Amino acid sequence: MRAKSIGKSLFISILNQVVSSGTNFLLGFYLVRILMPVEFGFYSIGFTISLFYVGVGNALFLTQMVVHVPDKRLEDRLSYMGRMLTIVALFCLLTVLAIGLLLGFGGIYSDWLAQYLNLGFTIAAASAAYLIKEFFIRYAYTARKEVWALKVNFVVAMALVALLIIQRFVGITFHAETALWLYTVSNTAGAITGFVLVRLPLRTIKYQQLIGDVREAWVGGSWATGSTVAYLFRAQAYIILTAGLIGPVGVAYLNASRLLVTPVIMLTPALSQVFMPRLAAFRASNLHGFLWASSLFSALLLAMAIIYSLWLLSFADIITPMVFGQQYGYMYMYPLILVWCFVTGLLALRNSVEMVLQVLKQFRGLMLTNMLSAVVAVPAIVIFIYISGVQGAVDGFAFSELATILGFFWLLYRDRGKLIKKKCEIGSIS
Repeated sequence: MRAKSIGKSLFISILNQVVSSGTNFLLGFYLVRILMPVEFGFYSIGFTISLFYVGVGNALFLTQMVVHVPDKRLEDRLSYMGRMLTIVALFCLLTVLAIGLLLGFGGIYSDWLAQYLNLGFTIAAASAAYLIKEFFIRYAYTARKEVWALKVNFVVAMALVALLIIQRFVGITFHAETALWLYTVSNTAGAITGFVLVRLPLRTIKYQQLIGDVREAWVGGSWATGSTVAYLFRAQAYIILTAGLIGPVGVAYLNASRLLVTPVIMLTPALSQVFMPRLAAFRASNLHGFLWASSLFSALLLAMAIIYSLWLLSFADIITPMVFGQQYGYMYMYPLILVWCFVTGLLALRNSVEMVLQVLKQFRGLMLTNMLSAVVAVPAIVIFIYISGVQGAVDGFAFSELATILGFFWLLYRDRGKLIKKKCEIGSIS
């Protein structure tokens, strides 16, 4: 019965990942077809900022909620999660107001800032809606109600489809701001769905309890935020630097070409959810099983990346105009696609090794490695951009991923003694 329950949870988790990532993936394909490159570039910049914002909120509050819930009294857990929802909502409200005031006053003194005032506020609203929706996703997994997370993400997908259909029939002119507003409304619909499903006891919340929960979350959240910021900055540095050095059109070409390798990248979180619990169990009792399963996971991810990349490169001349139309030239896109295929292989290797290190509880080492890689990423990307333009951004990103992988392998090499000792202990017990 327990195995059946776990299997059901895993299936729902994988399906939830498909719905969530698939929605963003299909939206990206739709937008790259209907938006001019400069507008798609602005949308990509906005979406990147949104991911950064949600990553910080997740590290500060959502991850801390998941970690601290088991330590609460059973009768206080619902109230605690209600307080965390209140804290997240206040964080979103205060940050959106602060950004709005900053943009408003800044626009008075800066014509450049005034030009992007509406776009900036739209990005802030989209970020806040996304974070609040993510609260209900994390709550669903924490409460072992995975089907609620699926319902929330399904509502987001259906709301987005409905809004796009309405936009199509009404004939509203589509810009980056329009796309971000649709994203905001659809995530808000998902958040409302989550709120209705969970029914948290918000009326019992007291001010002193909120202050205590904020302090408790800050203890671990400050370290987690540092690690998350380092990782997100390294992962998105190529977008940020391309936007600053080349402009939104360069970002459009980067994200458009990356869309073609997204399907195989999307499979990694779903597979990780299946393999990670098993690796953790093997680590505790069966080192042979741990080493075999971790090697299998790495080989599986790398094989999928190689097979998909070979298929994509073989038919790139057919796929590129079919997907992007005439706005993105094949001769310009092919070198970007080629480098992204190489990056996909690096990501497969990095993700597999990173998961093994997480199972081995090497969180401090992961944080330091990500921070050092972020430092390496910036000059590498800048240098490569000056050498080969937009393609250089992907080259620099690949270089930083390679540096990260080397750091992760060094962590594994450093811990080989502990693994050998544990293997001997397990062998002597058996």
